[in-house]
Amino acid sequence: MNNSGTLATKLFDNLERIKEGTGDKVALAIQFTAQFFGGFAIAFTYDWKLTLIMMSLSPLMILTGVFLAKLMSESTSKEAKQYAVAGAIAEEALTSLRTVYAFNGQNYECQRYNKALDAGKLNGVIKSAYVGAGLALTFLVMFGSLFLLAAANITRAKHLIILNF
Repeated sequence: MNNSGTLATKLFDNLERIKEGTGDKVALAIQFTAQFFGGFAIAFTYDWKLTLIMMSLSPLMILTGVFLAKLMSESTSKEAKQYAVAGAIAEEALTSLRTVYAFNGQNYECQRYNKALDAGKLNGVIKSAYVGAGLALTFLVMFGSLFLLAAANITRAKHLIILNF
């Protein structure tokens, strides 16, 4: 069941999503793809063994990205639904402002609107926690790969020192 104010709120939210989705995303996708392949070409020409060590952690980075994207999309859709309810309440109160004022219902309508906003706010806080967890996992994998790289370089340096004596 749709309320009278839900349509306008959903249309606005969807238009904002389209605007955000088609802004500079295509140019960034081309840039990141070129950086990805260019980085692999340089890494393989510099030291192919270390590149293979770094590539071993690529699936973890991909899984972390998928995890973060899934949680973000679910949380964003829940948040949009809850803010659509708040928008419907506001539009309902504003379109029948004379009636609300005649029955002295301003405080009641404000409380209804604030309750609907609080539900969306809680979901926004949960979404922020998901983003934090996803970024923590991403950086854990990145710094773990740097640790493996450093460990491989130390082992290789020790081997070279032993061979030189």
